[in-house]
Amino acid sequence: MSFDRQSILSPTGPIARRLKNFELRPQQVAMANAVADAFANNSHLIVEAGTGVGKSFAYLIPVIHEVVANKRRVVISTHTISLQEQLIEKDIPFLRAATGEEFSAVLCKGRSNYLCQRRLEQARSRMLNLFTEPAMVDDFEMIEEWAQHTTDGSLSDMPRQPAWQVWDKACAEHGNCLGRRCHFYERCFYQASRRRMSHGQILVCNHAMFFADLALRRAGSGILPEYDLAVLDEAHTLESVASDHLGLSVTEHQVLYLLSTLHQPRTSRGLLPSLHKLDTAAAVDGVANAHNAARGFFDDLGVWLAGQNDSNGRVREKNIIDNPISPALNALAESLEKLVGKLAVKTGCDLPPVEDDPATGTVDDATYAVEKDRFELTSLANRARGFAIAIDSLLKQEQPESVYWVENTSERSRRLALKSSPVNVAEHLKANLFDQKKSVILTSATLASQAVPAAATSQQEKSVFEFFRERLGVTRQRELQLGSPYDYKTQATIYLETNLPSPDAREFLPAAMERAISYIRQTQGRAMLLFTSYAMLDRAKEILTEPLAELGYPLLAQGGALNRTQLVRQFKEVDHSVLLGTDSFWQGVDIPGAALSNVIIVKLPFSVPDKPLVQARCEAIEVGGGNSFKDYLLPEAVLKFKQGFGRLIRTRDDKGIVVVLDNRIARKHYGKAFLAALPECTVVRN
Repeated sequence: MSFDRQSILSPTGPIARRLKNFELRPQQVAMANAVADAFANNSHLIVEAGTGVGKSFAYLIPVIHEVVANKRRVVISTHTISLQEQLIEKDIPFLRAATGEEFSAVLCKGRSNYLCQRRLEQARSRMLNLFTEPAMVDDFEMIEEWAQHTTDGSLSDMPRQPAWQVWDKACAEHGNCLGRRCHFYERCFYQASRRRMSHGQILVCNHAMFFADLALRRAGSGILPEYDLAVLDEAHTLESVASDHLGLSVTEHQVLYLLSTLHQPRTSRGLLPSLHKLDTAAAVDGVANAHNAARGFFDDLGVWLAGQNDSNGRVREKNIIDNPISPALNALAESLEKLVGKLAVKTGCDLPPVEDDPATGTVDDATYAVEKDRFELTSLANRARGFAIAIDSLLKQEQPESVYWVENTSERSRRLALKSSPVNVAEHLKANLFDQKKSVILTSATLASQAVPAAATSQQEKSVFEFFRERLGVTRQRELQLGSPYDYKTQATIYLETNLPSPDAREFLPAAMERAISYIRQTQGRAMLLFTSYAMLDRAKEILTEPLAELGYPLLAQGGALNRTQLVRQFKEVDHSVLLGTDSFWQGVDIPGAALSNVIIVKLPFSVPDKPLVQARCEAIEVGGGNSFKDYLLPEAVLKFKQGFGRLIRTRDDKGIVVVLDNRIARKHYGKAFLAALPECTVVRN
């Protein structure tokens, strides 16, 4: 095909001939040209493309040109599963058919997404030692039945999601692959996925996998094959995901789960009791010692957290408590490694070393059973050492320019976590991504802290992408801001509640929910309320339950039995519903049509300023001579506000209202920044 983007996207082009109701969108053509130019000139590109631009086609067409004409491999990374599935199952097949070009596109999933048939077989032989609850046994039997006929072998292909503790015993995992020594090697789902990835020209993955690969590349390893170009869609989430993968985290639950996997003294279950004819006493003692050390360590950590004047758990000093757990975990790892040695001696053979996914070697049936146990034990020993190293590093604060903190991840019980994160990911990303790759495209509907001007241009006096660019360390970049083709002035009305109490006042929420009810009546339900915390959402749910029941409007709320995907599906299917959501509902939720006619933003989405990472970033900005509110908190909140606003209008035919209950948008000087970031709409002040 001729890769003239203008003709491909024209009313008479190959896409128009196959796509009903095709509309020429100049913004889409402009974006496709900008992406192609960035690829051709080996430059990076930041491009904000408003809702309805069709950005996936706008970058896929240049991507296809690169893989077909120039034989360059491209990675496309997204934040949400729904967009990955859209690309692989819908957009890419459509463009392959429309263009007539042959190329390979592969959906890349992390190793733990795949069933390991060898580990499933092992778990079956030890099921009585591994699973005590009937529900877990049911889940395991479901996995076994599914394994007989699945061709994909991944978690998303299962009829229902099993308990994670069950899947953990049957999934492929890093450091625990026999490679060519495995009897299931030729029909291994993970190995098949690796082969597809190695031959794939377009690789579609999620941000978590992309940044996990980036972190491993710093250590000379990697998950993805080498690639030349990258497209990072839903790029507004990049700083958060990068922070997670460049930091460290060890939780109380992770450590105790590892120990219970090895041995449960009360029930005598676990892996070690299942190793018959092998003296495991030293390893069992090692588990008991590590368990006592872990209990003492996390007890001390809890006492430290409770004794802090500020409740955010930030750790500003090294070695805040003693560390008995790292030596105990290292000792446990040594005892497990000795068991691995005993297993090798039992065979009477000179067995090759245990290494993850060995490329050579075969074993006979008699040795195979021993090899399975050697790899399983080695994996658990490595996990114990990994926790020991991470805890020691966290206490000693060995990562420079990082913030450290302790948090309790559960409201109902103690689940402590010790964590760190780089204060600024820009240096890491510049050195390991933007300086390494020839061209990286960063795109989203919300990247700029200001709205696209009437005469959109990529050359403006002060970059509207300054906040985004500096947070990520993007260099040698080009920039383009494209507005939506939708007519927001006729499609959307924004109502600003100016007379409600301050959002920090006790009386705010009851008064705000009273006003929310009036707007919900106006749209006959079909409303989504966006909150900034679960605590506020839960209180609002109590207030709204009775009046919504009287109106006959079903109430759905995040945090209950249904997950995010199930909530959205039910909201679409049950007319007049009202959905309450927090953080994850501000973005990535696509509900076109009348089902969602009303988005109510309860409170402006400012980050909690005393969260350790936010606090540390604000301090760094102030030390550098900046203004943390103006330079960080405000633009970050504006971008999230734009995301929330963007949930309303998803097609050219959609109409509805956005309600802002936080009076700061009208009463504070910075409120103008939120409105200025939106497309031109009708604004009503009440």
